[in-house]
Amino acid sequence: DRLGQARGYAGQAKHRARSGERDPFAQVAADRDPDQRQIRVRDAYAGQGRPAAQYHRAEADPVWADRAGHAILEALRLDPDNPLVRIRLAEVYHGTGRSEAAEDELRRVVAENPENDEAHRLLGAVLADRGGSDERAEAELERAVELRPRYWDSHRALGHFYFRRGRYPEALEAYRRITELQPDNPYGFQMVGTVHH
Repeated sequence: DRLGQARGYAGQAKHRARSGERDPFAQVAADRDPDQRQIRVRDAYAGQGRPAAQYHRAEADPVWADRAGHAILEALRLDPDNPLVRIRLAEVYHGTGRSEAAEDELRRVVAENPENDEAHRLLGAVLADRGGSDERAEAELERAVELRPRYWDSHRALGHFYFRRGRYPEALEAYRRITELQPDNPYGFQMVGTVHH
């Protein structure tokens, strides 16, 4: 049932992106609290950039790249210095194949916000995907875990890094940590099984 709902939403979002129809999420955010309008609209647009970039990456559909770019540009217009918006911009860059721009953006965010675990995690993932310096990528991913040790996604990213490099004992340790932190999350168990297989 939920899968059907998700597919339906994705279809509606594709239709809106192709037709240029105004996004209802930004409107709801704007109408909800007039005193917080700009913040809520900014966050709505910043949040839309991520899935649009992910759809583009999965489907290679330029409509999603355009949608991601539009959403993040609106968020930047509203709050150009906000670290969350800058991280979402980096996600859009990375998701649309502009990894060098993503790396540059994330390096700026980390320099200005050295305690931001999300920026370190994404920078590590971008560096790992680009290749070249596994040591730098690993250091960023480990820093994300240090900053927020109880957040499962940091362990997922570090485990993925190790797994892709054939460092299975370290990957297994990271994936087991997910099962400890979130015993209801099947991802950790799936990856533990994958490493053992």
